[in-house]
Amino acid sequence: MSTFHHELAAAIGQATGAPFTVARAQAGQGGDISQTFRLDGGPRSFFVKCQPPAGLAMFEAEAAGLAELAAADTVRVPRVICYGMAAGQAYLVLEYLPLRAQGEAARLGRQLALLHRVAAPRFGWTRANWIGATPQPNAWHDDWPASGARNGSRFSYAARPKTVMAARCNGMAKSCSPISTRSSAATRRSPRCCTVTCGAGTMAFLPTAPPCCSIRPYISATANATWR
Repeated sequence: MSTFHHELAAAIGQATGAPFTVARAQAGQGGDISQTFRLDGGPRSFFVKCQPPAGLAMFEAEAAGLAELAAADTVRVPRVICYGMAAGQAYLVLEYLPLRAQGEAARLGRQLALLHRVAAPRFGWTRANWIGATPQPNAWHDDWPASGARNGSRFSYAARPKTVMAARCNGMAKSCSPISTRSSAATRRSPRCCTVTCGAGTMAFLPTAPPCCSIRPYISATANATWR
């Protein structure tokens, strides 16, 4: 095993209170930001993500997010074992969950509904994090439109009242004309709402007040603007 694996095993042993020796490291599949693999040692297995040193801040935020989800006690999430630096690489070690291709979709739906009932006094979070590799600020605000407009992952845009909103994505632009939309005291929906499809493989929404917008998988190599 490599120096990285040995240092990782030592960190796992320290975090769990039980010595751990790597017997096998199996590369994971999927993902385009982190390298992933499963570490096996005796009866225990762990899921590991690693990145260059700059990725440590991302792993710290991910660990905090998983802890927040776990505290809600609704959707099952992997337990965070430890994170840090080993042999010059940033890492995040998680509980290994043997996931199946077929799950209980109805049960997950009920759990997600319960998760979305967990509320806080204000809108935002205790720290900034990331959407993929894009930084996402999460400052506290008293209402959702302000939080959505000032926080979140956004591409640059320009908007003029009752005219057009120009959305820029990967050097391409589309203009979205204003439309009328139903008003809601709860969400204060904006009269301009545009979903932008990006050819880079990640969706971004470009709202003046984001509650009425959504993120969807990319479907085209060209930026498109579609009204929801």
